[in-house]
Amino acid sequence: MMWILVGIFGILSAVLLLGKGSFLIAGYNTASEEEKKKYKEKRLCRVIGLYMGGVTLLLALGAVLGEQAPDWYLVLAFVYLSIGTIVVILLCNTICVVKPPEEEKTGMESGKQQRMVKIINRCSVIFTLLLVVVIGISLVTGDVKTRFAGEKMKIVASYWPDYEIKREDIQKISHTNKLQPGKRTNGLGSMKLLEGHFRNEIYGDYMLFVYKDCKSYIVLETTGPTIVLNGETKEDTERLYEDMQKWAERGTET
Repeated sequence: MMWILVGIFGILSAVLLLGKGSFLIAGYNTASEEEKKKYKEKRLCRVIGLYMGGVTLLLALGAVLGEQAPDWYLVLAFVYLSIGTIVVILLCNTICVVKPPEEEKTGMESGKQQRMVKIINRCSVIFTLLLVVVIGISLVTGDVKTRFAGEKMKIVASYWPDYEIKREDIQKISHTNKLQPGKRTNGLGSMKLLEGHFRNEIYGDYMLFVYKDCKSYIVLETTGPTIVLNGETKEDTERLYEDMQKWAERGTET
């Protein structure tokens, strides 16, 4: 459903950025013809289109992060929607308004206004491009590393908080080649990784740190949540499984 919304908002943004689709703008679409003449329609559409483009990217990021996104995503969404709304209102009532002949600016003032419009447009394009790049990079990069340090094992995951496990908390270590991740409740799903909190019929609420292309998994049953992880390849996973067993067995040595 989220990706459907992303598609719809993306199409609407594209239409508005072309300077069309003014009937989509609330308030303007119900205004009288006399009122509409007070606004530069194409510019109005493009301003709203830039804003909706940012909303589209936020929705796409939300679809990647899952149903319960991390706090930083909620802060990002709040900041963009609040500040963006204010900026859009200001632009719609300044650069998008047709000035009456008696209120036309001098040549110098008109030039300043044009430069301001260009700066705002460039900043909007740069912001959108940066957001696209950040989302794109997070979709295809990242890794999951497991480190052993004394009595603790640490799972270091890109784009997600690290997770630490004490040796005394591990009850069982097993290996499987089958996994149905189930429902992502508070995690990240990219083209390369699945990380965070998931829920399925076998493990219930559990932690997942895996490479999507590797179909070999290590299952850690602990006093807390069950944890499923792997290496980037089947061979990496097998080596990690052996290292993890040796590390766990040291706790039983007398």
